[in-house]
Amino acid sequence: MPLPTNTPVQKRMSAKEQVYIQLRDWIINGTLRPNEKINDQDISQYFSVSRTPVREAMQLLSDQRLINIIPGKGSSVAPIDYKQTLKAYDILVELNCLALKFAFPHLTKEHLDHLNELNETYAQVAKNSDFMQLTEIDRQFHAFIFQLADSEFLTYFFEILHTHTLRAESLFVYEESNYPKSYQEHKQIINALAQKDLDTALISMRDNWFHTADFIKASALPEQLAE
Repeated sequence: MPLPTNTPVQKRMSAKEQVYIQLRDWIINGTLRPNEKINDQDISQYFSVSRTPVREAMQLLSDQRLINIIPGKGSSVAPIDYKQTLKAYDILVELNCLALKFAFPHLTKEHLDHLNELNETYAQVAKNSDFMQLTEIDRQFHAFIFQLADSEFLTYFFEILHTHTLRAESLFVYEESNYPKSYQEHKQIINALAQKDLDTALISMRDNWFHTADFIKASALPEQLAE
């Protein structure tokens, strides 16, 4: 199990959090591929921590269906279930629209300015086609709306499902042509909210998620969708 050599150490995190976040990110960006074996001793040595926080982090990833732990046989990265991933997009659409409805009464000009700043940063980063950096900015854009919605349950399910959809997107190397489209959809959401037009904002939010789902559906092999 080859591991990267340039991973920054997050000193303010617990060992469990650091291992969990890094393994999750490696699974998302494809550094750890579907069905690849994961050795907890290798992970322990890599992070210079005991095996206890490693096992705790791996159990959390297992609970989120990102890795499979088979007693006596070891652990491996969970395969991607494309049919379930497409269904996850359907759920994410509804979660994001609900978050937008909850946040709408509390939106201020400062909130909209922050969303606009994130979107303009997204446009700048898109020029470099850095998938992980782009997805992080996109996550911050949507997560800010969830923050304003003030619902821990919505945020919890959003984060778990979004992790699974990002796995599929990273494996297909999200096309550059989709970046301007996402930027414009974000812009339409912001403009509609500035006009107090919730219905139009919800339409743009749905478009934003469904066009990505359509990309996955078009990129996956027929047998992957039939599994």
